[in-house]
Amino acid sequence: MLRHYPPVLVSIFLLLNCGAVLMAQEGQMKRYLYTQSFEDEDDPVEFWKSDGQYTVHFKGLTTERKRSGTKCFKLDITIRDGSYVYWSIPVKFPVEGDLSFSAHLLLGKENTGSAGLGLDLEILPVGRSAQEAFTVCQTTKGGWTRIAGDVAKLRTRVTRWLMQRPNWPWPATAENTSAYATRIGLFLYGKPGQRLTVYLDDLRIAGIVLEDAAYRKELTRRWRPVKDQVAAKLASWEQILADCAQQMRALPSPSSATDRLLRAKLQVELDRLGQQMEKMKRAGEIGALEREQTDSRIDQLPVILVNIRQIADLGDRELAVYVVPPISQRKILVNDVLVPGKLSEDLEVSATPGEYEPASFVVSALADLADLRVQATDLRGDSGIIPAAAVDIRVVKCWYQAGTAWVGNAQDKSRHVLVPELLLKDDSLVRVDLKNERNYLKVTRARGETAEKEEYIWISDPDELAHNGHPGRDPRIKDIEELPVADSAVLLPVTIQAGTNKQFWVTVHVPDPAEAGLYTGKISLSAGGRTLADLSLKLRVLPFKLAAPKTFYDLEKTFESSIYYHGKLNPKRPEGSISSEDKSRRQLSAELRNMFAHGVTNPMCNQGYGEELLREYLGLREATGMGGQALYVLSWCRGAVNASSDPKAVERIVALAAASGIPEVYFYGIDEATGEKLTAQRPHWEATHQAGGKVFVAGYATNFDAGMGDIQDLLVCWGAPLASEAAKWHSVGHKIWCYYNPQSGIENPEVYRRNFGLLLWQANYDGAATFSFQAAAGNAWNDFDDPVQRDFMFAYPTVDGVIDTIAWEGYREGIDDIRYATTLSLAIRKAKKSGDREAQGTALAAEKWLNELDTSRDLDAVRQEMIDFILRLENAGEPSSPAW
Repeated sequence: MLRHYPPVLVSIFLLLNCGAVLMAQEGQMKRYLYTQSFEDEDDPVEFWKSDGQYTVHFKGLTTERKRSGTKCFKLDITIRDGSYVYWSIPVKFPVEGDLSFSAHLLLGKENTGSAGLGLDLEILPVGRSAQEAFTVCQTTKGGWTRIAGDVAKLRTRVTRWLMQRPNWPWPATAENTSAYATRIGLFLYGKPGQRLTVYLDDLRIAGIVLEDAAYRKELTRRWRPVKDQVAAKLASWEQILADCAQQMRALPSPSSATDRLLRAKLQVELDRLGQQMEKMKRAGEIGALEREQTDSRIDQLPVILVNIRQIADLGDRELAVYVVPPISQRKILVNDVLVPGKLSEDLEVSATPGEYEPASFVVSALADLADLRVQATDLRGDSGIIPAAAVDIRVVKCWYQAGTAWVGNAQDKSRHVLVPELLLKDDSLVRVDLKNERNYLKVTRARGETAEKEEYIWISDPDELAHNGHPGRDPRIKDIEELPVADSAVLLPVTIQAGTNKQFWVTVHVPDPAEAGLYTGKISLSAGGRTLADLSLKLRVLPFKLAAPKTFYDLEKTFESSIYYHGKLNPKRPEGSISSEDKSRRQLSAELRNMFAHGVTNPMCNQGYGEELLREYLGLREATGMGGQALYVLSWCRGAVNASSDPKAVERIVALAAASGIPEVYFYGIDEATGEKLTAQRPHWEATHQAGGKVFVAGYATNFDAGMGDIQDLLVCWGAPLASEAAKWHSVGHKIWCYYNPQSGIENPEVYRRNFGLLLWQANYDGAATFSFQAAAGNAWNDFDDPVQRDFMFAYPTVDGVIDTIAWEGYREGIDDIRYATTLSLAIRKAKKSGDREAQGTALAAEKWLNELDTSRDLDAVRQEMIDFILRLENAGEPSSPAW
């Protein structure tokens, strides 16, 4: 799976106006009928939009290939550049009732691109619109193909896609909205130089819809709960702002320049929030992301007031330390004055044996800090010592990413957004030019036998793909000599200018044999031989181990943690590369270990180039701890397309896997296929089954209803999880995973913790596998070079391994949330079977809490509540122990 965009972006649509016939029925419903047979003199089709230039050879009505009557519509174009062209005629009808769509499409023999038919829908009253195809065809085999679909189901898919967007109004769901169809669309797409010859005939939309007055009344009824919640939220926020302003006025006189600056910035924040409230009132809605970010800013106000009261105690110190939540949607930037954290030098971490758990703090420089050293001590407790090596400390690097950074994957080269993302040992590995908004990457080239030369390379060039394109060369792959990037093995000193911040990320890896109890140590901040601060680090090791993740609906079934992964051994490039693709053995081993440590225990396998290398690849996986489970193969008989012509191919891979202790092998189908392209795979999938393999592929919630649910063993389903969709696949004994909620590359770590954790588990999904561990169209270190999408990166490649991101840490926490929920579920089951009445009562309370869990809550609080229930179940009948 290389470049995957939702169907609303990759499908081409023709939207047609109509001479619709409306025949009113009794009551609130009326009949709706639109037909277009192209028999009139006037051509009803007009240009809609395109992402490039094209040449029209013919457009209009023709008698050449009509399906019925005397004429049909024909369009014959060649794409000169870009990838799609849309044509349309407006329609307008409410998608509220029972409507069916049908049309006939024929692709001419000259055609080398693809064409689809669908609708453009405006979702009301939110005023967002998007397009979706019923079917996209690459060929109609010289004959007319009937395109048909249920309009209401199309509306559901479009609404689900729009609900993934950051500007979707909170707290609206699909049940609060309706839709109007504004076009019926013919969507044409291809590559530069490709010709598209399309014939269209016998369009028909028929069914019943709500009367206009009834439609308006129903829309008002559905939207009223949203309006009420928005009004309540705004009132709550405004009260907090008023209370904060009152407390500001009651503060004593400022004690220092830092105190005055904090107060001034807090007043600016209050003014901005007040203006934002007024804007929301006028709009009558709050965007989903806007609500989350505003909640976070509002929640921080009382903490900032406490910080202002305490700032006087710092005296003439050279720095201030703020403890901040590591997994948060609040960006912490180098020039922030109001740091979203608590002025404190106490870090507290709670974790189980074997678990990785993060903490974070920010050093705010009150004077220039040169060569600041940050070092952890051993952690000591009554139960023993946890060595300092178990405390990994890194710098959070802020750098510029393309214009939708932090909220989306879409490319926007016109804006450079400063975001925290990289977790570095060497802060100087990336140099950021704040004035010109540019990134530079440090590379180290060998000169002669021993000498090395460091230099910086510009990595925010928007035209890099065009500059460095060479015929026959994969633009994704940078040779090691071309981009020799490597992080330090140890945390290096950092320099922090006065008035700026540096965030540090602490990951505690509790050793497996660690005894439960409280362990304490320090993180020392020093410069020039002087200790500037000693942070206290308290680790509470919990008295239980986390279970492997199981599904919510069945504790006997494994919740599989996978991801799209393209790394492979290439005999032509044994030294590896700086890319998502060709890896050296050292790189591949490091990346597999990194994924395993982040809870991804079974990434997809893309190893090709012969069975010997596949055998070696599987050996590396097993050494990492990934052996003995199903194998999900992206390469080899991709889509099992070759299985019917070479049925032994699947058999060989299955046998090779079995020899490595792998019980079953899944082969990937045609990615994101719909319509004929999807159903045409049936004979190939049947051949795969006959050869002993299984089938999995990414697709949509339409795959099951398209008649493939009986033969597709696993759907990697696009978008937010739906329990109803999971039930369909489980009804035939098959599995469902989730991807694109969102893809990787969005820097906000809380998005991944929330969406690939308890939300997914609670919807009864069997696993997660979003796209991708690493994927870039060009330079993996340049977010600006792809013209369409930002890069999909959870971790950045180096010559000897990877560099983590805060988003990747958020993904791990989501998986750990599922492990905590699984551990609690197992404890509940055990307690319910016990004869201990106290344990049984606690188990029933815990079960009720888990079944009614609101996953939109503060996930740190949810985690703590799960821990409390587990401890109560473990200690039923015994006195409870203190939290610390």
